[in-house]
This record gives sequence, structure tokens and C-alpha cells, in this order.
Amino acid sequence: MWQSINIRISAWIPMSFQQTLVEAGFSPEASSKLLDSEHFTARNRNKSAIGIAEHLFRIAEIYNVNSDTIRKAVLTHPPFAGYDHTRVINGIKDTYKYTDEQAAKAVLTHPPFAGYDHIRVINGIKEAYGCTDEQAAKAVLCFPPFAGYDHTRVINGIKEAYGCTDEQAAKAVLTHPRFAGLDHARVLRQQTKIGRLVGVEEDMIRNEILKRPPLAGYSAKRYLAVIDVFRQLDNALTDVPKEHMVDWWLKNFATSPYVPDMKRERVSHAIEKGNTGEPGLLKALRRSAPKLRVKAQ
Repeated sequence: MWQSINIRISAWIPMSFQQTLVEAGFSPEASSKLLDSEHFTARNRNKSAIGIAEHLFRIAEIYNVNSDTIRKAVLTHPPFAGYDHTRVINGIKDTYKYTDEQAAKAVLTHPPFAGYDHIRVINGIKEAYGCTDEQAAKAVLCFPPFAGYDHTRVINGIKEAYGCTDEQAAKAVLTHPRFAGLDHARVLRQQTKIGRLVGVEEDMIRNEILKRPPLAGYSAKRYLAVIDVFRQLDNALTDVPKEHMVDWWLKNFATSPYVPDMKRERVSHAIEKGNTGEPGLLKALRRSAPKLRVKAQ
């Protein structure tokens, strides 16, 4: 009998707390997910819906955002609700020399950032990449998850994948901090396959990625769209060697290969759908035609 009563009670308590979270402004799905966090549940299960809502509102005031933004941060990282956020913001400002807005942006972009030991973060980045406080702070602001990486492991992984020096690996990461979080073996497998389509050797791919780290984050879909642009060029450019085309594109790799006002459509697919719009890359290549012909001679 007592076992039956205990089962009913244990089943009732989470449902009661879930209803409290819903009344505090969380969606049913979000409140259900928060129940899985023992840390959040232990600290909040005895609070009223009004108490939780008011607490989130006070946090929102510190970050100068609305309460829904804070609910999203809590859902991403439940311990976020329990931090002293005035202390969090001041600690980030002191360590990284950020403004209030920069500190808030870093935290809300990556809520676990609020719980880091930031002096240790800065010192770890400086030691691993041989950079200044300013460079470390800039890298973290560009990509807050960067603060949580094992940077020795990052450097060693890049060196192994690209066959480069510590200095080359560090420069690539500091140029584009997101580079640190990529699966570089996977990147090279994908880009080597794409490279074969345009006659680019693997060594060149490695070298170009180290020079232009954002290349590593592009999807196969984007690269295929670039190749599609090449195929759509006027017949007048057919005598231009591939290496010249590739070389020009690498210097302008950030130009979009997708048709404007469509959801990342390749130009050939857009034409099939009756859209005659041209990607920015196609227009740029056409404008460069005289230069390309000169280089091809």
C-alpha cells in the first residue's frame, strides 16, 4: 500500500512543478525539458510561478532584454537561472575589457559562458596561441563557445590535420575562432572530394584553408553552387584555365554563389524554376572577364 502511495506522490510532484513552470511563462515542451535538470529542479521546485517569473525578469533587466530571451537561455543551460548575473557581467567586463553590451551579447549567445572562470579562460588562450589579452578577448567575443575549448587539443588537432606549425595553427584560429571547433578530418575529406571536380590538389586545399580559415566552414552545397556558377559563365570564358578561375574565386570566396531572393538555390536549379536571377559571384566573374582573359594568355 505505502509503495503505491509513494509512486503516486512521485508522479504528482514533477507534474505540479511542470505546471508551475508553464504558469511562469515556459512552454509545455520547455518545462518538460527543464524537469530533466536535477540542478534546476532542486533549486526551483519550491518556488511559486510568480517567484520564478519575477526572478527571470530581474535577470532580464541586467541584460537589458525581455524575459523570453532569458527563458531561452535557461532552457539552453539550466544552471543559468541560479547565477549572480550582476557579478557575472562585472567579472566578464573586468577580465575581457568588454562593454556592458558586449558582455551581455557573449553570455546570451552562449549561456554556459556565464559560468566560466574567465581569468583562467584568458590565460589558457594566451598560453595556447601565444597571443595578447586583446586578441584572446576578441576571439571570445567573436565566438563565445571558443572560451570552453581545450586549446592544446585544438592546436594539436589542426597541426595533425593540415601538417602545419604551431604558429600557422594559432594564426588560423585567431583569424577565425570558429575554426577551432571544426572536425578537420571531416572538412578535408569533404573538400578533397569537391577539389577533384575542379582539379585542385589536396595540398593546395590544406594551404588555402590555413590562409582563409572560413573556407573550412562552408558546406558541400555551397561549393557545388560555386562550381555551378563556373558552368554558367558565357562561352567567351571557356578558354580560361580552371586554375585561374579557382585562384580568382579564392580571392573573393565570400561572394555568394546563390541566386538572390531564393533559399540558397544554385543558378541551374533556379533557371529550371524560371528564375533568371544571377548570383553575386556570377556577376563578379563576368566583370572580371577581361582580367581573366589576360591571365589566360
